[in-house]
Amino acid sequence: MKNKIYKIISIITVFALVTGCSPNSDSPSTSNTDYLEITIDGKSYKQDIFYGGTGLSGQSGCVNKPHFLQFLGQIENSAFSFDSNILHLENDVDFKNSVVGAYATKQENITNSSACNLDLVISFEDKTQSVKTTQLITGGKNTITSIKKGKSTDTEYEYIIIGNFSASFKNRANVIIPVSGKYQITIVVYK
Repeated sequence: MKNKIYKIISIITVFALVTGCSPNSDSPSTSNTDYLEITIDGKSYKQDIFYGGTGLSGQSGCVNKPHFLQFLGQIENSAFSFDSNILHLENDVDFKNSVVGAYATKQENITNSSACNLDLVISFEDKTQSVKTTQLITGGKNTITSIKKGKSTDTEYEYIIIGNFSASFKNRANVIIPVSGKYQITIVVYK
């Protein structure tokens, strides 16, 4: 009799664990590791990001409030180099009302102040060409799918940002290079 009771309890426990821990398909899952993944010509490249919170403080943006240019990641091989950053408002009082949705992609330029909160600032080098620089074609999109508050200290809040993007670059031979990708990045804002 005790064996049957233990088996029934075991089955109920396993069932509860399996159904209670199933992922919610309505919201993106948050990984423990920040990452950048891009796809070029049908091939995907992924890099984990271990330097969260690194970037350039005191940047200007499309509104007259302090911004932070957060390093997102760089993926490079013998054929190309892709560099990405995300611009965000630097203080929580300004950032906390940020929402999921569509944002812009902007050509990387440290002095460019036309980027806005949560715009993706990107560049692409085509190493197959003698002149490696490319031009970002307008119409790219950075879609933020999740913004979740993370840890906090006495002076800072973390936010975990999940998004995906698509953009196209034109090289000097006028060849269009579509780039798409997804990412998760932890940003830090001041309280």
